[in-house]
Amino acid sequence: MAFPMGSKYREVSLRTATDYSSAIQLLEALPVFLSGDEHKKRRKSMALVYAQTRKLQEKAIAQVVDEVGQSIEHRHGAFNLIDELSIPLWTALRNVICSESREVKDLASELPDLFYPGLSPRKRKRLNNKLADILKSGNGQLLNQIALLTLGVRPFSSSLALSIHKIARDNDGKRLCEIEFPTSFPDSALTYVDRISMRDTVVDGCPFSAGSRIRCITFDPSYSEENNSKQLYGIGSHTCLGRPISDYTWIRLSNILSQSQKTIHPNALSVEHREPFTIPTKCLVDFK
Repeated sequence: MAFPMGSKYREVSLRTATDYSSAIQLLEALPVFLSGDEHKKRRKSMALVYAQTRKLQEKAIAQVVDEVGQSIEHRHGAFNLIDELSIPLWTALRNVICSESREVKDLASELPDLFYPGLSPRKRKRLNNKLADILKSGNGQLLNQIALLTLGVRPFSSSLALSIHKIARDNDGKRLCEIEFPTSFPDSALTYVDRISMRDTVVDGCPFSAGSRIRCITFDPSYSEENNSKQLYGIGSHTCLGRPISDYTWIRLSNILSQSQKTIHPNALSVEHREPFTIPTKCLVDFK
């Protein structure tokens, strides 16, 4: 069973007499925290919103990837994978998915902090209040659009930057055209999901009682490339809705890079761990 994040916020709200109603409304609209029929219903609703702009998403991504490719060809030195790659690609994508103001889209990039156990009550309340103001004035599809952006921003943009940096580390000094690019992101900002055991069970010799919270590691350097690729977007009914555009982006980008004579070299990498995400705060490579 999925971890019920919305229910946990309800418990905190009652215990502290703090209004988190808008945060709860969003969390209970995210399929990743839902199970059974409610999960199916919410996922279908979001999938319809996503599908409406899929072709436009691909067009926007293709344009940015082409621009990035041209920038790399004229670069001799450091290239910022956050500012010059992942942010432009994510901005193009979010502008297609959500036609609301920049304020709405910027907030959606902050909302994954609601998942972070270490977030202060003051910041939780601030996010809740900003979300409340936006939802009051939004159209009928706004919640679905915000939900898509909230679930997509860090797995997409952070994984993209981390993946190209990994390519550089694994192929230091190689020409891009000589690199065998993997078919999907070789690194991930999201490496686990939490689930609740429905009954007493044993997994690989470890006993779990009914109601136990279980951390399922979905991506790890100790796994084979095949296993990481298989589990990168989830499995079955919990497969990530953003998989098609993520795959499209990676294939388009790797195809552009694989045509270049430039060599790639790893440069600085700093990350911040904000559960459940690993977020690059500085991510540079060199092209020569």
